[in-house]
Amino acid sequence: MRRAIFLLIIILTLLIILGLVYFYVSSNNKLLWRLRLKPSPQLSISNKDYQKHDLSKFYKKEIVQSFAKEYKADKRSNLKEDATEFLGNMNKKIEIPKERFIEFLYYVNPETDKIYMVPVYVEKAKYENQDSLIIVQVAGRPGGKLNQAKIWIVRIRDGMLLLATSSGNIIGN
Repeated sequence: MRRAIFLLIIILTLLIILGLVYFYVSSNNKLLWRLRLKPSPQLSISNKDYQKHDLSKFYKKEIVQSFAKEYKADKRSNLKEDATEFLGNMNKKIEIPKERFIEFLYYVNPETDKIYMVPVYVEKAKYENQDSLIIVQVAGRPGGKLNQAKIWIVRIRDGMLLLATSSGNIIGN
C-alpha cells in the first residue's frame, strides 16, 4: 500500500512538472519557435547605409538559403503567419511599436494564390540615407519549393515602399 502511494506521488509530481514545462514553453514565443522551427527568422540592426547594388548579398544569406532548402510553400503549415508573429515579438529590439512593425511585414506579404511568401530576415538599417526596414522573404508557388527570394525596403518614417526586388532561383546560389 505504501509503495502504491509513493508511486502515485511520483507520478503526480512528474505530471505537475510536465505541465509547468509545457506552460513555460507555450507562453515563451521565442522558445517555442526555437523548438518548432529550425531555422528561425532573424532580425538585425545595423548602421549600414545600403545602396541598390548592395542588396544581392541578402539572397546569399545563410538564413535565406536554409529556409529555401528546409520548407515548402505550403499554406496549411502556417509558416508565414508563424514567422510574421515571431518577428513581430522581436519588435522591442528595433524600437518600432509591434503593431506598426507587423503592419510593415503584412504590407509586403500580400495574400495571393499565385505565390507564397515567408519573411525570414529583417534588418533595420539605412537605404540611400533613409531609416528603413529591409525585409527579406523566401517565396515559391503554392505546393512547390521556396526557391525565390524577395527584398522589400520600407521607409520607417511613413511606411513608404522604397524598393521591391526579387531573385531567380536561389537554391544553391
